[in-house]
Amino acid sequence: MATEHDFTHPRNLYEKLERDSRRLDSELNGDNFFNFISTACHLQNWIKKEEGLQSDATVDRLLKKLHDDPKMKLCADILDGKKLFKISIDEDPNVANVIIGDVELNPKGLKAEIMEIYQSYFLVKR
Repeated sequence: MATEHDFTHPRNLYEKLERDSRRLDSELNGDNFFNFISTACHLQNWIKKEEGLQSDATVDRLLKKLHDDPKMKLCADILDGKKLFKISIDEDPNVANVIIGDVELNPKGLKAEIMEIYQSYFLVKR
């Protein structure tokens, strides 16, 4: 039986972001971190381009919040090649940090903050 992956709406990409989030929780590494931030950044563009959402005040607030968020800007800088990142994971996987340029963050904290922004839209509105 064939498997179909439907990526035709922002909700589909949000569901991928949730999967990427769980993957990052289960195995913290550079690949999973990059996949998560890539999906998170591209989801903004999908929301911007979705027919019927452009004039929605809730969408406008979400996009402004994402645009103004300094951590989302750091993630976009990674994807644009403006900043490089290094992730360091201790023997205890709860002790980790990601260095983006001259900023040091907890990768799980960053992930949680990004997920909270998107959840406020997708879990309530759509």
